[in-house]
Amino acid sequence: MGRQPGEGSGAGEEPVPDPGASGGDATPGPGLPGGDAPPDPGLAGFASGGAWDSAVPSAALAAALEGAAGEGWRCGGGSRGELVGAVRAAAALESWACAAKLGADQTPSGRTYTQEPKRDPA
Repeated sequence: MGRQPGEGSGAGEEPVPDPGASGGDATPGPGLPGGDAPPDPGLAGFASGGAWDSAVPSAALAAALEGAAGEGWRCGGGSRGELVGAVRAAAALESWACAAKLGADQTPSGRTYTQEPKRDPA
């Protein structure tokens, strides 16, 4: 039996920030300067058990997916498992980006916006 929802699939899990994104004292992670980057396995890295299979969304995952997908993001020559893994990684990255947009769009605490009165076009 394969993976189940919620078992590293990203379903219902909070996005994890990229350890190097804050510019703080975070220890570099895989694919980041000073971190241990996994070897480039191509699309095989996105198959079940591959190097990128359970990776959290990050800039390193996005770069690995872009490199493995090839020209036009066609994923040429990938097996069914590799293609499913690549699509799962793309979906995780999409969710991560949406979380960033939603977070940036939140109104700071205590700040309110008012709607301007409608003006008569005459």
